[in-house]
Amino acid sequence: MLAGRAARDGGCRGGRDGRTGFSGPAVAFGRWNRFCAFYNYEMGYLPSKERYECPREWLPLLAEQNPDVLDVCYLGPQDNGQVPVDPVPLARQNEYRYLVSTDGWAISSKLDKYLLLGSLIIKADSSRFGYYYDALKPDVHFVRCMNRSKSDLLEVVRWAQAHDAEAAAIAMRARRFAVRNLCRPARLCFYRTLLEELGRRMRCARQTASAQAVSEQDP
Repeated sequence: MLAGRAARDGGCRGGRDGRTGFSGPAVAFGRWNRFCAFYNYEMGYLPSKERYECPREWLPLLAEQNPDVLDVCYLGPQDNGQVPVDPVPLARQNEYRYLVSTDGWAISSKLDKYLLLGSLIIKADSSRFGYYYDALKPDVHFVRCMNRSKSDLLEVVRWAQAHDAEAAAIAMRARRFAVRNLCRPARLCFYRTLLEELGRRMRCARQTASAQAVSEQDP
């Protein structure tokens, strides 16, 4: 519905591709604040029979053991005594081929921006859900991690390194998706559709309630 309505109403105009090649360091990059929302502790067990860990806590630890493929850490002071880590502007994050997205208190506010950058998005599994997520397809627009085991991010990165053309194609499909469906006209189209549908359902609910009240008044 999202893509169809946006296309009928003119879609998004003025989008720029910017970087058209799939270049930069072939490592997974991620930066985020250090906190874990309550839902992380309700995710249960992974198919590997390992308990799901909060990605924002676990993945930096995994990166310490695998610096050749992961450049992932939380911002601020570090437990290992190293100097505090500063934020990296989005304009520089697309220098990396692979970007890791993790949810915070709610959905990540960076994911829709990451989709535009032309890098392969690796999204940690989460129970949080954005309004456009049902239109995003794993292995079409992004690649999942922490859905099979705690350390499957390593497998994802090594797959991407060995399948550069496929990884680049996923990144480009993500960019096209974002340009078409996540710009201002498409978002306004979604909000309009949402309000119209809510209004329609509320009218149906009022009519049903009125009919029921009339039937109860009849002898």
